[in-house]
Amino acid sequence: MKFIKELIHRRIPHIIGSYLVAGTSLILFIDWLVNRYNLPEYYTTLCLFGVIAIMPSVVILAYFHGAPGKDEWTKVEKVGIPINVLFIAGILFFGDSLNIWEINKDDIIDPPQKVLIHITSMSHYTSGFDRPSYYETIKGRELVALSDDELSSIRINFESMMLGEFFDIDKYEIIIPHSNEGIDFLN
Repeated sequence: MKFIKELIHRRIPHIIGSYLVAGTSLILFIDWLVNRYNLPEYYTTLCLFGVIAIMPSVVILAYFHGAPGKDEWTKVEKVGIPINVLFIAGILFFGDSLNIWEINKDDIIDPPQKVLIHITSMSHYTSGFDRPSYYETIKGRELVALSDDELSSIRINFESMMLGEFFDIDKYEIIIPHSNEGIDFLN
C-alpha cells in the first residue's frame, strides 16, 4: 500500500497514462499519413517500436522527477537513459541490415509514371495546313477547328477508352485535362 501511495505521490500513473495517450495518438497519426500519402507501411512499425522502446526512460524520469519540487539527477538516470537511447539508436541503425523489420524490398511500389494527353484544336493552326500537299488523298476537304463541346466529348471518350485499356496497369497514370484553366494553360 505504501508503494502505491509513493507511485501516486510521484505522479507515475499520470505521466505514463499521458505518455500512452500521446504515443497512441502519434502512432494513429503516422498510420493515417501512411495510408493517406501512400508511404511505406513500416513507418507505423518504426513509430510503434519507438514509443514502446523509450518507455523505460519515461518510467525513470517519471519516478525520479514526478514528485513536486526540484530533484537532482541520480546515477540511475545518468546511466539508464543514455543506455536506453543508445539501444534504440542501435536497433534503428542496424535493424535494416539485420532484417529485424522484415522489410520486403519487392513490395515497395514505384510511383506511376504520369502521362499527360492534351487534345486541342486551335483555329490559328489550321492555316498552316492549307497547302494541298498535306492532304492530297482527301481532295475536296478542308481542315477546320473543332468546337469546345466537340473537343470535350472527344476528351471524355478518349479518357474512358484509355482508362479501360490501362485500368489494371499501375505503371501509368493517365491525365487528360478537362478544366478550362488547364486547357488554356496547355494551349
